[in-house]
Amino acid sequence: FLAIAIFHAWVHFIGFYSYSTREQICRAAFLRARNAFAAEERAVQENTRL
Repeated sequence: FLAIAIFHAWVHFIGFYSYSTREQICRAAFLRARNAFAAEERAVQENTRL
């Protein structure tokens, strides 16, 4: 019974860890893409002013 309980807890821990890590990776990728688009827009505006 103890082995089943430990296995159950371990599976939940791995699931929670992978979910939270995936959320962080997705959020970081979204922010990088948003910043890249903003930087490109600023570069276009700078070029039109010159």
